[in-house]
Amino acid sequence: MQRDERRRFQQEVRELMRMRRAALTKEEVEAASGEVRHRLLAHPFLAEERLVASYCGRGGEIGTMALNAALLGQGHTVALPRVNPQVRGEMHFYVAEDLGALAPGAFSIPEPPALPENLVEPGLIEAILVPLVAFDPQGNRLGMGGGYYDRLLKRLSGNCLIIGLAHDFQMVSALHPERWDMPLDEIVTPTRRVVLSRKC
Repeated sequence: MQRDERRRFQQEVRELMRMRRAALTKEEVEAASGEVRHRLLAHPFLAEERLVASYCGRGGEIGTMALNAALLGQGHTVALPRVNPQVRGEMHFYVAEDLGALAPGAFSIPEPPALPENLVEPGLIEAILVPLVAFDPQGNRLGMGGGYYDRLLKRLSGNCLIIGLAHDFQMVSALHPERWDMPLDEIVTPTRRVVLSRKC
């Protein structure tokens, strides 16, 4: 697939998935998010306390606020992203000790305070929960197009478990990735856990 054709295809998928997520009711998002949360909390990799990078879902994405709270309750260290509005595609993770201290950031997404002592080096992250627009059976991920996660995933340790969170309808047959795109190790949806690369 040529680059221009790939870009058109990706944009069409983004528009379709945004429409499908926007059509979900609050109750449907909460139900799907609850199923994903239960599957993740039972994950064998999380049987030990870990440094987990997560996110704050929005716009019909799998919700993570209850999940983040549950991870903290189980003794895990949870880090959340802060976007640098001055540099396209740049974000940093900070330990979120108090979810009540989150405040809207550059895209109105809740972010943790930028305390220097809570800045997380990407190489120390043991598991990362990644939002996505679409995924395929090979573990390829389509994001929003800003490049934030594309840049971050390349800086993680080779042992870091990369888990995409998605609704079942976000799977497509193939995404035709670029050679530099980073695939997911697993995808967790409301109905299943798809394991593509075993790291635990």
